[in-house]
Amino acid sequence: MRSLLCLYLITIVAIFGQVGVVAQITSSVSSPNSTSPASPASPPASFCSDDCDGHGICWNTGVCNCWRGWSGTKNKLTGESHCSLSYIDQGFEEPIKAMRIIFSICYGFQLLLVSYRLFLEKFGHRTGGHGLAPVSITRLIMVVLWLDIILQFFWWALDFRNNYGVMNIKYSMVVEYLQLPNLILLFSILLAYWIDFYQAVIMKVKKEEMLRKINSNYESKVTYEDILLQISKMRRVKIVVVVINVICYAFFITFEGMLMNSPYPKTAINTYVGMVTWFAFVSLVLGVGYTLAGHKLIGLMPPQLSDRIRRLTRKMILVAIALTVFNLFGMAANVNSPPGTTLYLAKSGVTTALGLLVRMLAIDIYLPFANIKRWLFGMSFGTSSTDKTGPSSNRDEKNTRSMEVDIELTAHSTS
Repeated sequence: MRSLLCLYLITIVAIFGQVGVVAQITSSVSSPNSTSPASPASPPASFCSDDCDGHGICWNTGVCNCWRGWSGTKNKLTGESHCSLSYIDQGFEEPIKAMRIIFSICYGFQLLLVSYRLFLEKFGHRTGGHGLAPVSITRLIMVVLWLDIILQFFWWALDFRNNYGVMNIKYSMVVEYLQLPNLILLFSILLAYWIDFYQAVIMKVKKEEMLRKINSNYESKVTYEDILLQISKMRRVKIVVVVINVICYAFFITFEGMLMNSPYPKTAINTYVGMVTWFAFVSLVLGVGYTLAGHKLIGLMPPQLSDRIRRLTRKMILVAIALTVFNLFGMAANVNSPPGTTLYLAKSGVTTALGLLVRMLAIDIYLPFANIKRWLFGMSFGTSSTDKTGPSSNRDEKNTRSMEVDIELTAHSTS
């Protein structure tokens, strides 16, 4: 666990260091939109150019609201407003290029890991597995994670907000904010996985005789009915989480619609503030709620098994913390540009680094870096765990040992 945390720390420090370089470089860039002192004559009425050059929307004030990656200009003689000045035109090409290279490599690496995990899930060898969590949830998590990562990979690798003219700017707007509900969905599925895993373990040790075989000195302080009551409460959380995710995607669709179509400045700004506040609130509630409930349930487990679940719980708590910080940083993203281009690029670097950390922690649950030799060199495949101890004359001892598997690689075995 320490080596894993060191790996995460080194990764995030390296990325944040690059963000610092970005901020330092961009701070020296002067805005090309500096204007000379206004002339005594009355300025002409403002009006928008045709479709704001395809990079913004015309507000009812007659000024183009330029989307991220582009800045507005205004013709002093005619009053015509444009969105024709990209961040590259402003002199930010070097920091943008640096971020694109770093984050493309990071997302590409994560894409390879998840693709490899899906390959093991599909073609991995399974024999004698003792499953603890449904394989369907594992596959769902991997598919959602793969789709989310590949969208972010293309977002950084191919273009940056249409500055290079490769991708449509509306695609960039959708993908940048789509990761907000996607990461909430990912954590929600992980929560469902944890609940099913916990219940499966309890079902394996529900009989007092099995508990005594695990530990002859074990004395149950709670009844099996007490544990089932706690599990039933946790399973109700699944319904609540489904409702939360529906609201999250509804917020996302509403925000994108307002951002791309609303001619009223206050409407667009209020929608944005409401969206980022909602995602920060949801991630905070899910993270804190899961932490409290998880530790309470762990207290009901036999010590020999709670160590395994505690490992998964710690990893999910790290995911929840990173996700919460990610969304809190997102609340500070509503800055004008220019002169807010520097701040926006720095914010993009920080939130992207946090998003990478959230995804890497999720990947570690199913491809634990502490056991890299096992899954990298084919010693363990798929989501099943195989008993490597050889034949045993004592079936009870074999079943007991089978519970001592790494939970990151356990699921119901399939034929």
